[in-house]
Amino acid sequence: CDKFGIKVIRLGTKGNQEPFVGFDVELLSKALAYVTDTQRRPILIHCSKGKHRTGCVVACLRKIQQRSLTHIFEEYERFTGRGKAELLDLQFIDLYDNDIAKACRLKECEQKKSEEMNEKKN
Repeated sequence: CDKFGIKVIRLGTKGNQEPFVGFDVELLSKALAYVTDTQRRPILIHCSKGKHRTGCVVACLRKIQQRSLTHIFEEYERFTGRGKAELLDLQFIDLYDNDIAKACRLKECEQKKSEEMNEKKN
């Protein structure tokens, strides 16, 4: 990837698994901050199989884009495989708060500005 100028960002997270392992909301919001940053294009979103965790990231992106839940769930199911949608993922997507993503993007922007200022000083 370095050879081609592609920056790899790894955000390790576990998927939703009953009874006690849930998707990390802050980590997902950080992923969405990367995804929505137009300076980081093109972008590839992937997990081990490219279905459930990837599907949650894309679905929450669709919420930010103000798509309907019907559209979001249909797209999620299409890419995870008919009948293989995880109910906990669907619940997570439904309850995901866009304000968390907005706050995370603002935090990311502030960090980026701070890094740029530090680079200019050096």
